[in-house]
Amino acid sequence: MSDPAPPKRRNADIGELWFDVRGHIHRFGLQFDMAPAVELTRTPSKWLQLCVPHQGAWLDHRIFLRHVKLHLKNKHWKRLSAMRDQGKSARTLIGAGSGLLSRPRGIWERDYRFALDGHLNQIYIHRVLKRRRLRSHEKCRTPGCSRSETCAHDHNHCSRTMDAIRGRYDDALKIIELAITSSARASKDRVEMRVNQTVPSLPGPALRPDLQVYNHTLHTVSVLDLAVAFEEQNDDDPRTSSLARIAAFKKAKYDCVKRHLERQGWTVSLSALIYGSLGAVAGGNLAKFTDHLRMLKRDAKRLNRQLSVELRTAHVKAKVKLAIMVKIMFKVKLDFKVKMGFNFQLRFETKLEDAQELSRRALG
Repeated sequence: MSDPAPPKRRNADIGELWFDVRGHIHRFGLQFDMAPAVELTRTPSKWLQLCVPHQGAWLDHRIFLRHVKLHLKNKHWKRLSAMRDQGKSARTLIGAGSGLLSRPRGIWERDYRFALDGHLNQIYIHRVLKRRRLRSHEKCRTPGCSRSETCAHDHNHCSRTMDAIRGRYDDALKIIELAITSSARASKDRVEMRVNQTVPSLPGPALRPDLQVYNHTLHTVSVLDLAVAFEEQNDDDPRTSSLARIAAFKKAKYDCVKRHLERQGWTVSLSALIYGSLGAVAGGNLAKFTDHLRMLKRDAKRLNRQLSVELRTAHVKAKVKLAIMVKIMFKVKLDFKVKMGFNFQLRFETKLEDAQELSRRALG
């Protein structure tokens, strides 16, 4: 009986292993060389040191690991952005909007799972089910709606989720309003804020910006309009993203307001605060909070983070609240009684203990 076959090995001996190392070094543009001695730090010369073409300094252990992690990130990023469906929102979910993966503290597990599925376009809607060949059509399940049930339609336009869409918009506006009020109180300036009101003595259409902040001490006006769009960007140009298009539209819409206030002697700053329904944050939002509204940088970062989480979890919170309301109001028990056939009797009960327990578990 012959000996069992040895396990497969990529390299049979030390010689072939060294040839593989040289091949990988040539493939990735690396090179081994002798590091010269440094007189200032009294470092002697060292053999077989590694350097890369885009960096002049020799790599130590810490910098080498940093380069390895960076190359792996770039590799996964290129693979994700090349996908047809999942790559649409990948380019917009960077910076403050990537806090879901880098800093997921303060988020419920259900919110984390829902947001992660939304980033990867894996929410079980009809468009995704048809892509997986689990459904024959992608029509919206809302009666009377003929549009395709995509993630963008469900998060921003569908009449079935319109209550959650309006609720997240109003909640985000209230959060911004409270932050501006707190910042103005700390600066001790005489500030007047108009929320969703017309501009005084503005001719033409009655435009209603979301926020008008009049600083009578500095004689400045900050006109802000909030928008929540779905994250889509098909190439590397940031101007092609849906967030950039909405920002340009908002600025063009309220440009007449800026000119009208400037004619009255105010120093006007027009801003569009753009967020994504999956938690993306436009790149210029932080500068608008710090420069136009004179917020502290730490407060602006905290506000960006809070708005990103609030908008990302709005749909989940709406569904949980609806389920809680149903469970609190009605606890249905179906009793079957046989009296000359089948007689169905519904009994509705309300228990305060169950309501309090459900509220504590779901809403924290």
